[in-house]
Amino acid sequence: MPVVTDDKNLAISQGQQCIGFILAGGRSSRMGKDKATVTVAGRSMLQTAHDLMSHTQVHHHVVVGGRFADVHENTQGLGPGRAICELVTHSYSHCLESEDYLTQTQAVKEYALFIPVDMPFLQPKNLTTLIKLSRQHQRAYFYEQYYLPLVVPITFSNAIILSELVMQTPSPSVRNVINAVGASAAKYRGDEKEFVNINSPAELAELQIPIN
Repeated sequence: MPVVTDDKNLAISQGQQCIGFILAGGRSSRMGKDKATVTVAGRSMLQTAHDLMSHTQVHHHVVVGGRFADVHENTQGLGPGRAICELVTHSYSHCLESEDYLTQTQAVKEYALFIPVDMPFLQPKNLTTLIKLSRQHQRAYFYEQYYLPLVVPITFSNAIILSELVMQTPSPSVRNVINAVGASAAKYRGDEKEFVNINSPAELAELQIPIN
């Protein structure tokens, strides 16, 4: 189940521990324009997502889908859950091409962090917490009540599980993905606004001052 992409964008270098994916392939039908270009607090949501990744413990990040994509889904329009399945499977195939990876059987070396482009108030420290939990417990992690952001270890098991999920459900939800890989929910006691999705002009108009 390959992702149609320029492979250099997914190449995992020796010692690389986490790759970030900005999910930007939605149709933006309710917004009426590409959400990546929508401005919040003077910056486009895509630029905010780039800045967020730059301040998080990822070694490399790419945009998935949309006008500004580094990586395109193999099958577009089937939602973020399908994109996550494809990306985990494809990233695992790159791990197998690494001689260093092959010398460490059963080890989890790489992790994937997924964030949506339309959550402009996400904070680096909370993404870093998910990455640390995933590394510590070698399993997928998300915040309870919020299915994204999500960190998934790049492993043989997760690649097989998500490949099978797509065969059974061509357009799986992110919740389906979380259940399939046995992700754990981390506690979150901060401002709920951090996880607000901006999907429409009405939601954009209701915004208050961004979280500091």
